[in-house]
Amino acid sequence: IVTLDPQDVSGIPNVQLIRVDGASAIYLLENGKRRAMTEAQLLQRGFTLEDIVGVSTKHLEAIPLGNPV
Repeated sequence: IVTLDPQDVSGIPNVQLIRVDGASAIYLLENGKRRAMTEAQLLQRGFTLEDIVGVSTKHLEAIPLGNPV
């Protein structure tokens, strides 16, 4: 897991998965919202755990919450 500032994340168009460092919840970024997903769903969609970018709680909460995957 790599931790980036949200300004850095917004500059990287292929960031699709985020998680707060040390937390278990994984979020898919889609249409400007974060959507909770399980590790099984992540793997089913062809992602790996290395695809997850770590963010702070403050930055996570700045992204609107959408429906779970």
